[in-house]
Amino acid sequence: MRAGQTVRGSVAVAVTSVMLIGAGGFAGAAEVRERASTPSVVLPASVGAIDSSCTGTVLRQGSSGRCVRILQNAMNYLFNANLVADGVFGPATTGWVRGVQARYGLAQDGVVGAATWSQLQWCEMRFLNGLSY
Repeated sequence: MRAGQTVRGSVAVAVTSVMLIGAGGFAGAAEVRERASTPSVVLPASVGAIDSSCTGTVLRQGSSGRCVRILQNAMNYLFNANLVADGVFGPATTGWVRGVQARYGLAQDGVVGAATWSQLQWCEMRFLNGLSY
């Protein structure tokens, strides 16, 4: 199997029986090996920029703080936004949010609410697994 190749299916079990002959007769020995198949999609655990503690926070122009910085960092690595991750939701951040909302068919209001956070998390999961988004 090549690196990056995935296998779908259940656990494969190989059993090999070996007959041992000794001074006291023979005995049967069995060797059981299990090879678990790799999952088709690996979901990362706490990897990436989007912190789930922020996804319940509504952000808009004028907002500031840690969750805005997380949003800006996510926009930078997912969409190459080149935003200054200063934690201040200004006009540049608003413009990028509206662009992402337009790209995915969301309301283009520049407000990061539940639907926009959910879309960003979906993009991040795809990005981390090497899939297009």
